[in-house]
Amino acid sequence: MEDRNNNRTNGVVAVYTDDAKDMILESSSHYCAHCQETKSCRTLKSFDNLARKNMLNIKQSYKKNPCNDLYDDSHDSYISLVSLEEFKQDYTKYIDNAKDKRDRLHEFNIYKRM
Repeated sequence: MEDRNNNRTNGVVAVYTDDAKDMILESSSHYCAHCQETKSCRTLKSFDNLARKNMLNIKQSYKKNPCNDLYDDSHDSYISLVSLEEFKQDYTKYIDNAKDKRDRLHEFNIYKRM
């Protein structure tokens, strides 16, 4: 038997290896009409799984980055995407960030099923 009423949503960190990087990220430039600047950024490739559905999923009123279609890495995705090397350098930072977002669950459009 499963107790869904008291089942809390977990915080999540998605860690990728160098071998997987090219399958999930690409570099691009983006022109933002809001700040009228062109910026270099990482673009998250489109793939269909539950982790991807919970990235870049902050509700507009809570979005930290004011630029159109640009998101703050650590704030604007429920599931943070971080390289294994970065995670190993300061894993507590990413775990604490996931805990913080778990406590701000109402700020995100959360997907729990495909």
